[in-house]
Order: sequence, then structure tokens, then C-alpha cells
Amino acid sequence: MMNKKKLKYNEVIVKVGLDENQLPEKIKWSATEAEKESDAKATFISFWDDKTQQTLSLQLWVKDFTTDEMKKFIHQSIVLLTDTFEKSSGKNKLISDMRDFTDYFAEKSGISPPSGEFDLKASKT
Repeated sequence: MMNKKKLKYNEVIVKVGLDENQLPEKIKWSATEAEKESDAKATFISFWDDKTQQTLSLQLWVKDFTTDEMKKFIHQSIVLLTDTFEKSSGKNKLISDMRDFTDYFAEKSGISPPSGEFDLKASKT
């Protein structure tokens, strides 16, 4: 008989408040380990389906999410995805190219800070 390991599961809960047209107006989220529910203006949640070898994705943003906020959100998401890819695969030419693209995206979208350096440490938890 195989020994089955008992897993501890945590939950992430996303609540979406919809307006009369079924458009997101408020997003709230919480997690098992979090002290309280938090507000958000946008979220991307992706899951890898091993059977189909495809990414399943939920992408939501509230009506009053500005274009400038979306530019920053997309930029920071790409930076964090690049960090994740680097952790899983190690340094390689593709990582360097991805970092070049994030710099290009920031410049072309007008979100580069005057220093040219972003501080994403606060967003990494």
C-alpha cells in the first residue's frame, strides 16, 4: 500500500463586483495567509493545463482603470514573468532579450522614470 502524503491547501479568493452591464466595477481578493481582504483594480490569473498543454487565463480590470495604469500593470507583469522564467530556467540570452523588451515597452509607453530604473521590490512578495 502506498503512503499518501496529506497536503495542506491554501485559498486565494477573488470577488468581482459587477455593474448593471456585467462589467467589473470592484475587485477584492484575499488569501488564506492574508490578514485582510484587499482591493485591486486589475488581475491576471493564469493556470497551466497539463492535459491540453495550454494556458488558461482570467484577465479582469475595473471600468475606471486608466490607460496609464494599464501600461504600468502590463510592464510590471512582464518584468515579474521574466523574473519567474529566469528563476526556473537560469540565465540565458532569452532572459536578456526579455529584459530589453521591458525597457523598450517602458520607454515607448512613456512610463520610464527619469532615472530609467524601476523599483519593483515593493511588489515582490
